[in-house]
Amino acid sequence: MSWEIEHQHVDLAEMMHVTTFVERGVKNRNGEPARHLLQIRLGDGLALTPEGTLLDGEGNHFDVVAKQQELLAGLNALHANARSFARRHGAQLGAPPKIGR
Repeated sequence: MSWEIEHQHVDLAEMMHVTTFVERGVKNRNGEPARHLLQIRLGDGLALTPEGTLLDGEGNHFDVVAKQQELLAGLNALHANARSFARRHGAQLGAPPKIGR
């Protein structure tokens, strides 16, 4: 399995664009899939235009999709390296048992 974008939304109260990534084949101790958040604060160093684009502090276009893809690649590489580490050291993959069991 690999990481994928589960969903994204704009939180107006926090002024953030939030992307939730999920790797469904990796479960935490509660049996939920592994998740990671990318939070891009709108307005702090990133200007919003009336057309809905983001500009960085130098006036350059900030590409949210490129940032998402960069993070996806990084998450997949990190898990691939961790799997290699586990194989090399004979460690079992998976979360520890749920507390209280």
